[in-house]
Amino acid sequence: MNGRLLIASLDQRFQVEQLTRIALAVVLGTLVLFYFWFGQQGARLYDFGSFWASGKAALEGLNPYAVYPETFNLPGTDTYHPNLNPPFSLLLFAPLAWVDPWAMIKVQWWLGLAAYAGFVGFTLYRHPRPNAMLLGAWALALPAFWDGIRMGQVYLPMMIAAAAVWHLVERDRSLAAAIVIGCLAALKPNLLVWPVLLFIAGHRRMGVAAGLAFVAASLLPLPVFGAGVYVQWFEMLSGDLGGRSGYFANATVMAIGVRAGSHLLGLALAGMVLAWAIRRLWGARLSVTETSAIAIGVAVLVSPVAWMHYLLLLLPALLRMRWNKGVAIAAAVMAVPMPALFWVFKILPLHFPALAEAIRATIGSAYSWAALLLVISITRLCLDAARDR
Repeated sequence: MNGRLLIASLDQRFQVEQLTRIALAVVLGTLVLFYFWFGQQGARLYDFGSFWASGKAALEGLNPYAVYPETFNLPGTDTYHPNLNPPFSLLLFAPLAWVDPWAMIKVQWWLGLAAYAGFVGFTLYRHPRPNAMLLGAWALALPAFWDGIRMGQVYLPMMIAAAAVWHLVERDRSLAAAIVIGCLAALKPNLLVWPVLLFIAGHRRMGVAAGLAFVAASLLPLPVFGAGVYVQWFEMLSGDLGGRSGYFANATVMAIGVRAGSHLLGLALAGMVLAWAIRRLWGARLSVTETSAIAIGVAVLVSPVAWMHYLLLLLPALLRMRWNKGVAIAAAVMAVPMPALFWVFKILPLHFPALAEAIRATIGSAYSWAALLLVISITRLCLDAARDR
């Protein structure tokens, strides 16, 4: 009798799990279809326009960090979003001036979709996982991906480059991987945390090589565009980043402090995360890929501004590794549509003005908290794997 009850209980549990997977697949599939439809709507160049205008200005000897007719601005406002990326980005954006921006933004949308779907499918094929179909649906439903290609952003190419790092390391081509890391840091300097943590974790040659690659890549624009573009970039940043740090899509812990009303609290949180990461990595004997997964997450958390799109760089690790509950919870939050979180961040505090800062620093900072939980959970998984080796 007890055996029959146990079998019935297991069978019931299996049915519940199956129904849960089906329900999740339906929700994720619905989101994918919605994003596919919504991503093709509208008639704006968005951030791609800023990159195109920046590259065109650089070719013409103008200030690539000034505002031009194609520079993205929020509708009905005087708020513009110029190219925030350092001069290394001009080497990538200048060729865009040779093509029609309206045609190119559509081409990059379709190319981005094909490349991303191919990357997800190929990775899951090469690294079979339980619930691979559900994991693939989750990856395809991430708002960071769809918003990135809709806006014409650079995060998808960066993710492909990060995947190349995993590929190169797995084939013992650490020098080539270090060069890719250095170039990524030259495009997004907050990723300098990556080679620093590689060095601290004991991968000193690779950390130094990535640092040297960063310096070399950062200096490449000098003979092409002149030293003035570096000055123009710093001048633009000095008056631009402050207002962006508290925006709801900023996935850093510094943003949590800003939303709570204290930049000092944000700096303290960032310092604590960095100190914690150094302590956990020192002498832990983690592999390059394990260290890299942690380093990317830490780089996002301690940055003044790092949009939730940066978390796409963790997909090469997330699609390969087993998940614990922390990773699963963080992954679920990563899949929350941006309009839903925007409503919580912007509209809900209007109904509770006395709690506005608390709302924005808690549920309104869902992407930041998810990034923090993700880094902690990945670190725990990596340390456990190192102890078992």
